[in-house]
Amino acid sequence: MKLSLYILEHWLKQHQYETSFCITKGEANLVAFRISSQPLSINIGRICPASIITADSDNHTSSAIVSGREYILVHNKTLEETLNAAYEAYEYYYSWESSLFQKITGSTSLQELLEMTHGIFNRPMSICNSRGWDYAMTNGDAPYIHPLQEELLYSESESEDSAPVTDRQTFLKNLNDIHPVVIYSAAHRCNVLFANIWLDGERAGAIVTYENEQPFTVADHQIMTVFQNIITIYATINKGILRSRSALSEYLIDLLDNKQPRSYNIGKILKYPNWKPGDRYIILCTASKKSTDTISLNRLCDELEAASFKPQTFIYDNKLVALINLKNTPDRNELLNMIHKTIPEKTFCWGLSHEFYGISRFTGYYPQAIHSLSRALQDNVPGKTMRETAVSYIRAHSMDDEELQSLLHPDAMFLIEYDRENHTLYANTLYWFLLFSCNYTDAANKLHLHRNTLIYRINRIENLVSANFSDVSEREFLLLSFMLCKEKPATEKFPVN
Repeated sequence: MKLSLYILEHWLKQHQYETSFCITKGEANLVAFRISSQPLSINIGRICPASIITADSDNHTSSAIVSGREYILVHNKTLEETLNAAYEAYEYYYSWESSLFQKITGSTSLQELLEMTHGIFNRPMSICNSRGWDYAMTNGDAPYIHPLQEELLYSESESEDSAPVTDRQTFLKNLNDIHPVVIYSAAHRCNVLFANIWLDGERAGAIVTYENEQPFTVADHQIMTVFQNIITIYATINKGILRSRSALSEYLIDLLDNKQPRSYNIGKILKYPNWKPGDRYIILCTASKKSTDTISLNRLCDELEAASFKPQTFIYDNKLVALINLKNTPDRNELLNMIHKTIPEKTFCWGLSHEFYGISRFTGYYPQAIHSLSRALQDNVPGKTMRETAVSYIRAHSMDDEELQSLLHPDAMFLIEYDRENHTLYANTLYWFLLFSCNYTDAANKLHLHRNTLIYRINRIENLVSANFSDVSEREFLLLSFMLCKEKPATEKFPVN
């Protein structure tokens, strides 16, 4: 790593050296140091008595580190002490940079790279994607560090019903700087040193360092530039790692790939979305109707993560995978409505797993979402839930089982045949009546009937069949028979969803 005088002076101050300086450009170019009274090559820092540089009387016992016309005065230090200090600084930064390069060529995570750099900045830091999800973050005790979404401040200049200030609104949405910049984050209530991560000409993420007691310096800018370049190389080597991925999705992908578990702190990963490992989750898988359409999938990632149910999304095996925490949704039916509204049915199909408790069970339910997605693509419908898929699968297999068909309740077969001959809806009526545990009000609402009309129909059905509806086991047997029967009513398609 090449040191500028700014970085060198920053290191000396951190190590309690008394310094003063004259630096105008501070470009990073020093790779060696030598004691000399004569000008040296541009890449070598000249160590000389301070009296050569300035005639001030108090500099006779001090030394100077000179690069071109710029210099640092190191007060009350001999030439040898200053030379040793300069090489210690060089070794410190060179060792950090070399270690990062060694790490990015092996199996490592962004969290490890960030932890290695945290000691250089000695400030809270995070690496996030273009939607604000954290891939990695350091610890921080101040209230402005990594605030929960519920705690983000409202802008004082906006109306009371305006949206909360977020990372995206503050800098992720509009900032396109190539080099690191310092800007104010209203969400975090502090200045941040911000560096975009570019991949194939597009912004894939950002490195954010949060200002604490000490203001940012030129040295911070220059060190951030080095780290920015290293992370960009890491992203290029690990193609796609910064596309729609966070520390949480990296954890989930490792589960799917059956990789050796890394030292994940799942509690720390779930801090940003304010989730808990044991929460109730559901998995959504979406695929383009075209063979490959990565651009559209990435756009859909943005749209889904902006939805009110706040999923964590990533692209895996040419599919968009979304993990949804059900505490962010009013109920299951409302979630289905939001999915239908968000995912364009002309372009995509989707599949939904069963609900489950515990994020560690993700891999057990992921195949369900994939299976439901496959059925949706096969049937050319916008989407399928696992409930719909499971019922249709069970019915399809039961229809081919002659022995099972012979064991079904005879009253179910009788009512279906009776409806076909008399153009009635008794089978359909009894199905929903049994499904709602013989609750007249709920079943009538579902069938769009007056309650008295339903009571009349059930009385008619009881006169036609031999089944005893007060017997729980017989009600269960009759309901299962309706669901598994391969025969359908003659008047309308039999409901099984």
